[in-house]
Amino acid sequence: MKNFLYLLMLISSVANGQKTVVIAHRGGSSMAPENTIAAFKTADSINADYYELDVQISLDDSLMIMHDASVDRTTNGTGNIASMTYAQLRQLDAGSWFGAAFTGEKIPTLREALLVAKISKGSIGVVIELKSGETRLAVKTVALIQSMGLQSKVIVSSFNQWQIEQVKSIDPTIVVQRFASATNTEIDQVAAIGGEWIGSGGSFTQSVLDYAHSKGIKFNAWTINSASQMNSLIALGVDGITTDYPTVLISILDITPPTDVILSSAIAVENDVVLTWEPAEDPESGISGYEIYRDITSPAATLLASVNMDTNYIDKSCNNSQLYYYRIKARSRIGMISENYSNEIEVLTQSDITPPDLQYVTSKGESNTVIVEFNERVEKVTAETSANYLINNGVTVQGAKLALDQKQAILTTSPLSEISYLITVSNVQDKAVVPNTIVTTTAVFRHAGLTANAVAVYGIDTLLEKSADILVPDATTNLNNGKVQNGAFMAEGVLGNSIGFDGVDDHVQFNASPSFDINTNEVTISLWTKMDFIPTKLPTAYGPLFDSESDQYVLYEDKANGELRFKVTTSVGAERPGIQSGDLVANQWIYIVGVYNGSTASIYLNGVKKDSHPLTGTVKTGQEATLGKSGTSYFKGSIDQVEVYSRALSEAEILEKYNIKSPVEIYTSIHTLPISQNNLSIYPNPNNGQFTLDLKSVSCQDARIEVINAQGQIVFMQTLESGIQEQRMIIK
Repeated sequence: MKNFLYLLMLISSVANGQKTVVIAHRGGSSMAPENTIAAFKTADSINADYYELDVQISLDDSLMIMHDASVDRTTNGTGNIASMTYAQLRQLDAGSWFGAAFTGEKIPTLREALLVAKISKGSIGVVIELKSGETRLAVKTVALIQSMGLQSKVIVSSFNQWQIEQVKSIDPTIVVQRFASATNTEIDQVAAIGGEWIGSGGSFTQSVLDYAHSKGIKFNAWTINSASQMNSLIALGVDGITTDYPTVLISILDITPPTDVILSSAIAVENDVVLTWEPAEDPESGISGYEIYRDITSPAATLLASVNMDTNYIDKSCNNSQLYYYRIKARSRIGMISENYSNEIEVLTQSDITPPDLQYVTSKGESNTVIVEFNERVEKVTAETSANYLINNGVTVQGAKLALDQKQAILTTSPLSEISYLITVSNVQDKAVVPNTIVTTTAVFRHAGLTANAVAVYGIDTLLEKSADILVPDATTNLNNGKVQNGAFMAEGVLGNSIGFDGVDDHVQFNASPSFDINTNEVTISLWTKMDFIPTKLPTAYGPLFDSESDQYVLYEDKANGELRFKVTTSVGAERPGIQSGDLVANQWIYIVGVYNGSTASIYLNGVKKDSHPLTGTVKTGQEATLGKSGTSYFKGSIDQVEVYSRALSEAEILEKYNIKSPVEIYTSIHTLPISQNNLSIYPNPNNGQFTLDLKSVSCQDARIEVINAQGQIVFMQTLESGIQEQRMIIK
């Protein structure tokens, strides 16, 4: 009943035109480096009502955007804004501190910052805070606003009453805001000059808010980053909330579903069905993806797949001459679904006459596992016949197991010690009524062993039975095996299989281990997950992924704050950087990484840093890790490829792990080249850094020579011409 009444209250406030406005603090500093064009554009893209910024004046009277008096914290330079020229300030990098993707971001001018709002296709405005007390700052700011014709799109703010009075005296049409503790006296001062807003970062009461409203003054609460605080303030009746997490606030305020979808076409290509549709819209929280429904009778109401922002999908039905019905709904960033289904289209599949192809061949981490992925589901017996897979360099395929998705074959091999291998796949058939057999295909794949400082690595392709226990095996020598509790089960994985949890009591318990006690100032947790619920939709308070009752380093969903969080506890304190619900999707594989590097705790989504908090100290010991459980809360969904390291992975390493599957390089014709070698076995030789290859014949097309060093880097590559009978190559 409480939730229902709250929803009615929000509907009423929106209907009366009193919806709480969303102000992205410094552009939304959780999403992009603060006070940069990237941040302002991001705030615009998510449909915030305003982005807030801080303006200062440089040595040569340029209006520059920076919160601090100095550039030290958010750029690669040092010095005070007031003592530096425009040219000096523009040479600085204001983005790389936040993430590599923002390298080269400049300190913007106020004109550049306002231009984002001026050219926006939406209605976003700008809250301009005057950061210095110089008289000329207000004068120059107003002149720029007037010259750009943006009087109706800005709110000029200051902690100084005289500055907002100065703005009003120059141009009474410009809206002003006083930052203060928000006493009745301060509210009276704002009202006396015809001001419109008061903003407060302190505590205030309902009576103060009511008094402001009685004087015609709107109230802005800042800086509010907790979903529970946002809810309380909305209920109190504040007119605006300034936050580093605007998507959380937008999600809370969003009460309208996405528009209905128009399904454009459904076309059969053999027994695949290619669907295309028009993009839906959600002006409040935006679209995060689509739900596809399929049935063999009309109307289609069985969920087939959840997809991201793509507006096309290939249904690999594997069924010949089958009539299917399709409909689609859109999903918003907060998980709301279109009110109505799309139009329905029926399609009759055709016969599958195309053989399966190799899609990926991946070998990362475990030295005796290779995963072969086909472009369609394949038949079990042929896929699990070890003789159908041949690997060079003396590697034997000891077993083959078809993954639950029926597209991936998990090969158990003798130990892989080289970096590059050739694999030949033959005789594997698809699941067509009249099976098609793969054309014998040879491909190159590269093996990457365990990353340095691995504490525990769980590929989770199989569960091991050991006496009375079912174990999740650790691929490192630390043997941090986990015990399956209450029926956690194998599920389809992002790579091979995964482990599934029912959200009731399933979990995996890891024994206390010295290696889990990472008594250093660095730690990394990395995993893939497919969640049934985004944080704001959780049925309980938490959704524990890699968790622990001691919370030394964990990944978990937090319903109250609407985030998926990385918490790390050190000898100094604890921090919880988070990914907002609006950036997450349910029922899709996503890659989550938490990193603590001794100075900051950061969290990444699909290879991109989403949030970071400053933190120092040594990681506290006493970690008793679990998968899927924390207290009385349990996770519902799947988890795959869990990795723990006693160091901070770099952004490049994180991005590499996000690109987990290795596309195959197909060799349509392979010929063994007679090669004589000089110095090859001791390359590189410190006394002679080169070696000679004598090629006797090259009869195939697209042949090439690669030299790979011990780190797996290609140090030499040359394509060879077809038909060469003899050639000597000097490789340095």
